[in-house]
Amino acid sequence: MRIDYPPPSHWQDLEELSKKIAELIWDYGSSSIFGRQGQNQGGIDVVCYDNFGKLTGIQCKKRRQASQEGELITSKILSISLIKDELDSTDKYFQFPHLERFILGTTAARDVNIQKELIELNHNQIKVNGCIAEIWFWEDYLEYLNRFPILGYWFYNAFLKQSDFYKLDTHILTFLKDAFDRPAFHTPFHLENKATDFIQAIADTQEAIKTGILRSREDRTIYQSSFPASKLSNSRWNTILIDISNKLQDLRLLYTDAIRKGLIIEHTEVIQVTDHDLVNKFNNIRYEILKELNIILKEGNITSLDSRLLDYKWYMDD
Repeated sequence: MRIDYPPPSHWQDLEELSKKIAELIWDYGSSSIFGRQGQNQGGIDVVCYDNFGKLTGIQCKKRRQASQEGELITSKILSISLIKDELDSTDKYFQFPHLERFILGTTAARDVNIQKELIELNHNQIKVNGCIAEIWFWEDYLEYLNRFPILGYWFYNAFLKQSDFYKLDTHILTFLKDAFDRPAFHTPFHLENKATDFIQAIADTQEAIKTGILRSREDRTIYQSSFPASKLSNSRWNTILIDISNKLQDLRLLYTDAIRKGLIIEHTEVIQVTDHDLVNKFNNIRYEILKELNIILKEGNITSLDSRLLDYKWYMDD
């Protein structure tokens, strides 16, 4: 269920919200509030590094969401000339090292016209100094707030307590279903393309259960966040998840032993498994994991996770 949070009442809250979002989506290094009120900050409120080590500056601008007549205010109160001026200001301030990404965070509504102008501006910016400009409109903040529900508890605790929008168990179980909904839990082992990707996915799933953090395989960015599975209110579910975690560890140990014995050989596009019984072991353990997971999902009123691996006879009789 999507929650439409209201914009923060104070610009300092938007600043802190932007900082926390940066920390969640980029874990290359910590972000920080830049300077203090009254100091020359070069137009930057938050500084951080993304997952590729690019120096990023965020400027926060709180805008009223509606006019006195009640009409929604769009980003027409922003302009491409304003962004150009801010880029010039930050370029002079950050002479070394230069900012590589400039983000304007605003509570204003998204506007396709300024987005189009921004694309044209960035095309020229790349040629000048390589600094790319972005705008986080309030709709973008809402996307992050719903992707990372922990933000709601940090910044909208009172709002959530007064509503029925959020149920901790439902969110954790939905998150866990997403964590397991990946090729590593759909593909029979002899059809895997890369064994290293497979075992990384197993490790990422372990982390998701333990910490409530799910990372993107491509750049290791935090893709989703929830809460540790141990926060579930049902003790039986926690017991089952401990067993699932142990089975995930069994998969990692099985993989390590097979690599050591030369039973798994990784080629450019495919993997070669020289032991048919090993394939069945990998498939059977994942079958047991998915069966246990679906027991929890069903009891929590979440749709079960479908997987080719659940066709038990298909691979046992292979």
